[in-house]
Amino acid sequence: MLKIISMKFTEYIHSHHVFTVEGLLAAADSRAAARQQLKEAVAPGSVERVRRGLYVSSSGRFAGEGVDPYEVGAAL
Repeated sequence: MLKIISMKFTEYIHSHHVFTVEGLLAAADSRAAARQQLKEAVAPGSVERVRRGLYVSSSGRFAGEGVDPYEVGAAL
C-alpha cells in the first residue's frame, strides 16, 4: 500500500517540535487528510503522542532530540 503524506503536513511536523492537533488542523487543507497523516506518522515514530491532542515531532531537524518539558507545558 502506497502512503502519501502531503508536503504541507511534512513541513508542519518538520517546523513544529511540539504541536497540538488544533494547530495542525488549522494549517491543513483537509482536516480528514491531516488526521489520517497524523495517524500514519505516529505508527513508525515520526510523531509521538504526549497526551490527547498534544504531539511531539521527532522528524526533520528534531530527529534524535529530546523535548524540553517547558516547551510541552507552553503548548498546553
